[in-house]
Amino acid sequence: MHCDTLWKLIDLDGQGDLMKNDCHISIPSMKKAGTVVQLFACFTKAADYKKKGGYDAAFVHVQDMVRYLRQQQERYSEDLALAYSWNDVDRNDLAGRISAIMTVEEGGILNGHMERLEELYQHGIRLMTPVWNYENCIGYPNSRKKSVMWKGLKPFGKCIPCIGWNIPGYNGNRKRNGDCVSF
Repeated sequence: MHCDTLWKLIDLDGQGDLMKNDCHISIPSMKKAGTVVQLFACFTKAADYKKKGGYDAAFVHVQDMVRYLRQQQERYSEDLALAYSWNDVDRNDLAGRISAIMTVEEGGILNGHMERLEELYQHGIRLMTPVWNYENCIGYPNSRKKSVMWKGLKPFGKCIPCIGWNIPGYNGNRKRNGDCVSF
């Protein structure tokens, strides 16, 4: 499962770090639980960026979160290591380090720019949820309205698997889940 700890540390509290904080996830708590790998979500809430530049500003903030996690990993390198593949997870586990996998929650930050996928990948992002609770350039969210529930992926969203990215079907509506599985 992913955690929103980066968002909480940077945007909500602004206090603490991955070693000591009031969040649910910290290095000591992960060590105590025997955590092998933790997915750290770079979460942006679309509504928070409406007056600040929209999804383009949210994309910049994701880059800030990536930098923050990298700084934390460097500071606590004996306990935490970034992982970009399952081989990295195995290697880190053997070395006694918890693997941190960076993810993005809210694919709207692509804002129709396919080149941002490559940029995210180069920054170490290895998973992205296509939508959160709002329609975006990729597709439509889960909804109680049947007219929305069956809309699925938009043309931009259907192009993403063509360049080698996997779109997880969870956290979405029925039509989009079917679109994702069909690839």
